[in-house]
Amino acid sequence: MAKIADLVFDQTGHVPAIEVVLGTYAFAFQVFGDFAGYSFIAMGVARLLGFDLMVNFLFPYFVTNPRDFWRHWHISLSSWLRDYLYIPLGGARHGEAKTYRNLLITMFLGGLWHGAAWTFGIWGIYQGLVLSVHRFYRSLYPQYEGRTPPVLLQVIKVVLMFQFTCLGWLIFRANSLEQLKDFLVSLGHFDVHSEKTFYLATQIIFFGVFFLIVQAIQKSKKSLMAVPNLPGFMPWAFYLLMFYLLVVFGEFGGKQFIYFQF
Repeated sequence: MAKIADLVFDQTGHVPAIEVVLGTYAFAFQVFGDFAGYSFIAMGVARLLGFDLMVNFLFPYFVTNPRDFWRHWHISLSSWLRDYLYIPLGGARHGEAKTYRNLLITMFLGGLWHGAAWTFGIWGIYQGLVLSVHRFYRSLYPQYEGRTPPVLLQVIKVVLMFQFTCLGWLIFRANSLEQLKDFLVSLGHFDVHSEKTFYLATQIIFFGVFFLIVQAIQKSKKSLMAVPNLPGFMPWAFYLLMFYLLVVFGEFGGKQFIYFQF
């Protein structure tokens, strides 16, 4: 996924819209696999030593709204932002206007935590705006709060939320404000084909579907250990497939985890 994302984001100027979309999807899978991956490695090593660490990622791409996204993505950071920024600022205790202000300030500072770059600050503001819009929508339609929608509607909401999340990842991954502007302009041109379309799409489908299957199994079983606990030979089939993917497509050039820079 990193190779695919880099192929798109290393370009400058006009990039076809389909490449921007596919490159952003690739980065969405990359950043999850990268960050959640080493969080799970840390949990596993800690457990070998007799410690239980908190779960830091819990199916964030299967949520239906931005509030739940931040309850399932980088839980240690979002919890810290809530406890040490949002609540001390006043949280939701002093009216709606100040609640929206607190959301924006908290997420803006959360964006700057990643680095002193305009793209990170804009990403934080974007997250604060999305959370505020969702909160405003909930206030208009409180009767839908807590209801479980029909399966088809649930799937549609998950897909839509993933698009909002990926727009945030586009802002986050952009190398500069200039590239961000160029990519957003490209999205408005609706180019649905380029020379790289087939390559990018097949790679993302091949790896992304496997990732989604694993996550779907874990979510349906409500256990991150769902794959090892599958019956019969199925766990070993997964292990052999993962080993094959690592050997054939693995990155062995010393590429660092994304979050090592933060």
